[in-house]
Amino acid sequence: MFVGIEIPGPARSLVWEAFAPIREEFPKAKWVPPENFHVTLKFLGPVWPRLVSWVEEACMRAAASVQPFELSLSGAGCFPRPKKATTLWAGASDLQLGTRTLVERLDQELGEEFPAEKRAFSPHLTVARSRPPLDLGERLEGVSLASEPWVVSDVVLFESHLGRPAPRYEVILRVPLRDA
Repeated sequence: MFVGIEIPGPARSLVWEAFAPIREEFPKAKWVPPENFHVTLKFLGPVWPRLVSWVEEACMRAAASVQPFELSLSGAGCFPRPKKATTLWAGASDLQLGTRTLVERLDQELGEEFPAEKRAFSPHLTVARSRPPLDLGERLEGVSLASEPWVVSDVVLFESHLGRPAPRYEVILRVPLRDA
């Protein structure tokens, strides 16, 4: 399971189109289908059935403390670096810091069972993964990506169902943000 933000259709299409040249050059990478695009706020991993309702309540408490905010997609990047890229991503731009606030609140509410991530939070949506790593050189500099902002008014608790060619993400709970 994981908690995330869904990406609206026009932004999904924009990302898919922006990465088309790289996708054509590296077809063996595992490209995320557009219907799976999201910004992960907190990865939970396997969740015991006895904890599901507790997780749902924790997500509700976290969301109730955060106002809706604007989010947009801009830029492209990779982890860990362009010469050995294992993950390609589209950046998520959040001037109001709503994503960071949500991550902090989710860590507070869920930390008893699901510890906070040790790495600093960097809002993004994963576009592709690759093993072995890709040598992208300067190709990402050619990715032109800037979506219109949209209002994030809820967070979603997803359950992953692994499968081929890609996992399927089931919405378990959609939680409105405060005053949304």
